[in-house]
Amino acid sequence: MMLKNTFIFCKKDINIQSVASIISLLDQKGIRVFVENWIEPELKTKVKNIQSKENLKDIDLVIVLGGDGAILRASQKVIAEREDIPILGINMGRLGFMTFGEDSFPQILQKVLADEFKIEIKPVMFAEVNNEKVYAINDFVIRSSDERIREFEITAGEEKIGKVRADGVIISTQTGSTAYNLSVGGPIVLPGADVFVISFIAPFSLWARSIIVSAKEQILVKTGISKIKLCADGNVVKELNSTTEIIIGYSENRMKILKSIDSSFYKTLKEKMGWDKE
Repeated sequence: MMLKNTFIFCKKDINIQSVASIISLLDQKGIRVFVENWIEPELKTKVKNIQSKENLKDIDLVIVLGGDGAILRASQKVIAEREDIPILGINMGRLGFMTFGEDSFPQILQKVLADEFKIEIKPVMFAEVNNEKVYAINDFVIRSSDERIREFEITAGEEKIGKVRADGVIISTQTGSTAYNLSVGGPIVLPGADVFVISFIAPFSLWARSIIVSAKEQILVKTGISKIKLCADGNVVKELNSTTEIIIGYSENRMKILKSIDSSFYKTLKEKMGWDKE
């Protein structure tokens, strides 16, 4: 891969010296580096050739230093501006399902420059509320603003699934199946399976189990809640003050994530979940 300009996103509690070391290595390779505004002042005490940038114009690669949460934050900017830019995740977090692999950054950079990687295409969901769309890679979460148990009516395509009383509803992609969905007992879905997973947060009814729905369908969530929060990938993106219908489907957008050639979803599961421990 030919790299001239890169943009680095960092998790908020990152070690500045680690970032500076990575920037120095990129600079040695003749690769220009841009960063977010919030981290530029701290980095300028460590490295010289650094500047902030508000957009992704002329950027060849987005590098994310952190875990999956940092990648999701970066992906929102990529979706909004230029979804053709690939994302390279360097694991400095805990899980790292979407990061490149377990190599050190010098090894990863060498592989990227030598085209020794594969690209995973991640689907992007949209949620439409009052003719406005927001996007998510992992999941949308719908719940009342006062965090109380409420009733949610779920429809998939032309079929009404039913009404469920719960603290909230999670609608996730296959990518997001290992995130919030997993924590409420939802299934793990393999990459490439074109589905939605609908799970419930603390449901009042024992029958309210996760449901897998074809990605060809659109999901309609109706609530009788006076105040509602819609979260995309863990961030509140809409706060609504009236009875609401939310339409959720897959968009035409796609995210490009760089991965190690020998990376394996099953291998990652065993390592991150501790399944290979005796």
